[in-house]
Amino acid sequence: MAKGLFNLSVKKIWLFSYISIFIIPIVSFGIVYSQTYTMFRNEIINHNIESIKSSYNSINEATYSMLEAQTKINSSNRINAVAQKSRIDRDLQYELYEVSKEIETIISGNSYNAFLYFPRIDHVVSKDAITSMGIFYNAYMKDTIKMEEFSQAISSAYDSNTYILRDNQSNIIFYNKLQNGCTVFFLMYNTYLRNIVSRNDLTDGGTLYIYDSHNSLLFSSNDDNPGNMDGLLGSQSGVVSKVRVNKTSMTAIIIHANSLRYLFLIPESFFFQKLLSVNITLALSIILTLILGILSMMLLLNVNYRPLGKIMENYTEYTGDNEFYAITGIIEAMAKKEKELEMFFANSKNVLQDSTIINLLTGSAPQSIPIIQEAGFQDDSPFVVVAISIESYGELSTEPGREEDAHKTACYIVSNILLDEIGAYGKVFITELDENLVCVVLVDDEMKKNAPLHIYRCLEKAHSRAMGTFSISFYAGIGDVKAGYDSVITGYKEALEALEYKYLVQTDDVISYRQIKSNESVKYYYSQEKEQQFANIIRTGDFQAANEYMLKAIDEQTKHKQISPNIIKCFIFDLLGTILKTSVNVTGEDIFVNNSKDIDSVFSANKISDITANLQRILRVVCKDISFRSAPSARHVDLKNFIDNHYQDQHLNINMIGDYFGLAPSYVSKMFKENYRESMLDYINKLRVKKAQELLVTTNHNIDEIGSMVGLANKVTFIRVFKKHTGLTPSKFRELEASKRANNVHPV
Repeated sequence: MAKGLFNLSVKKIWLFSYISIFIIPIVSFGIVYSQTYTMFRNEIINHNIESIKSSYNSINEATYSMLEAQTKINSSNRINAVAQKSRIDRDLQYELYEVSKEIETIISGNSYNAFLYFPRIDHVVSKDAITSMGIFYNAYMKDTIKMEEFSQAISSAYDSNTYILRDNQSNIIFYNKLQNGCTVFFLMYNTYLRNIVSRNDLTDGGTLYIYDSHNSLLFSSNDDNPGNMDGLLGSQSGVVSKVRVNKTSMTAIIIHANSLRYLFLIPESFFFQKLLSVNITLALSIILTLILGILSMMLLLNVNYRPLGKIMENYTEYTGDNEFYAITGIIEAMAKKEKELEMFFANSKNVLQDSTIINLLTGSAPQSIPIIQEAGFQDDSPFVVVAISIESYGELSTEPGREEDAHKTACYIVSNILLDEIGAYGKVFITELDENLVCVVLVDDEMKKNAPLHIYRCLEKAHSRAMGTFSISFYAGIGDVKAGYDSVITGYKEALEALEYKYLVQTDDVISYRQIKSNESVKYYYSQEKEQQFANIIRTGDFQAANEYMLKAIDEQTKHKQISPNIIKCFIFDLLGTILKTSVNVTGEDIFVNNSKDIDSVFSANKISDITANLQRILRVVCKDISFRSAPSARHVDLKNFIDNHYQDQHLNINMIGDYFGLAPSYVSKMFKENYRESMLDYINKLRVKKAQELLVTTNHNIDEIGSMVGLANKVTFIRVFKKHTGLTPSKFRELEASKRANNVHPV
């Protein structure tokens, strides 16, 4: 092309040059303008997409923190105990105050508030207040949802989904019903959302809207409502398009994250305003280019066109060498970048697969199903869920404080062994949930009938390898064969039930759900005759005989391999009932009425050995109490002597004395008052005050030291008790006694 150009006549070159000088800049102007506009627009859009992602990551962190807080609330013994109360009294008011403090501790340092609703007493507790449900509804829900709909929602059955509401102040409220019947509300403040938006530097002039899964508006950065956006919100995440909102042309960015939809609208005029200054500079540059181009072309053509050809040939040869090195460098850089992107997408794919599997296991509605479909997990694929609990780390055990590292390493080792053993049988998805490893194993249609058996054998091999090489021990529960995404959570529950049975009965390390299915032919038999025999032995107060009878009954009941965990728990409940009823019938008192932690420990234990040990502890207390009451003694004298010898102990109280003598605290208090005509607490305080008077007169110890010496280490408490029994403060008493001695008056 260059040679053909150089063979043209000078006139043709002149004509071609002038045409090029005017046409090319004009065309270039249009191209540059279009490209500049597109570049500005894309840069601004990409910037906002990253800012929105940062925003929803911040919101997700808060919601994940809420799930952790919910788990802590759900597992609180105090909260579960209060949830069972149905009448408000002074003790319950104190417990509600303690619940408030516990909630404050759980959510401390977070960007939200928590409210816990107890339906039995119709009260809501937060870190700031204890109010009725009506006050809470009027404060946060009145303008959002009707009271009838709200009451129906919070009284529905347990559901692991999170519901989202928006109150009249644009705050977002998450609520969920707990297993104990309570409902927990988390209030994410509007100011927190605004801080997130401002911190992430979204484009000025744009508006961020947050919608829930039903396309209801939850938050607007400008407190306005764009109207019905259902059609736009139905688009795929990341779609950018031009729309008309309130007669204004807008660019819309849509991002779906978990159950929320983020919509960001930017007026189209914003891009033109940004380009205005660039347009002026660009126009001046074009004019200057035209002038310089005309002058340069005239100069070059007036000299001669041949030197121009020579120059172009040399330029072509020179740039050819440079282009080679440039292109080589570009290719190498692109290859390196492509490899990095492949690794990034591979890691991202694994993370998305884990997230999808976790959503299926917890019953959430995942939005990334295609990622596991690509891996071969279709909606109709048969599968088996396996739950694995690592019980010992073997050689990985480390010093205190490093257990988490050992757990992570053990999970990594066991995961690789499982992939090796079970992977030969079928496609395996492994993730970690609730500190357990969970495997979802895809099986062939032809082999699904015996799939649990095959997986059972694979797990036994995996356990042998883990123990033999690393001394790592784990327990495994295998669910039954299922199909369909909705059945994943059912399979997981079956695997957990098998694992629970392993803990309860202490059977093999690997157990299948099929092994523990309820068998109608296997029932427990606890006749009235057996109950009466057990009660008669307890009445004698002979712990050894009663314990032997109870252990034999438990052994007979749990020797059946097919008995279900629920039946075992019912049997344990009957044994406990016999012990408690016999105690009340013999003594006329419930010795555990003020101390239910021993009874709670029976039902909170997971292993039959732990349950038995807790039952034995209760049986020992009951037998000792019955034996003590039935035998004549002067134990009240022992009680008084014990107090006289231990009044200096600041921990001395009714519970401590009851533990020492093996008696219920309520009985100890009652017996002392019957024999000495005053309460045990009054006697202890009078004794301490008397000893303090002696020390104030005979020693130079200060008030704090004397208080500690008589068991009242708290200075305020010491002064209050001393003044109650003497009418004087310790300092005033010492001053008065010193004055008497100075006047040769004998102290009283």
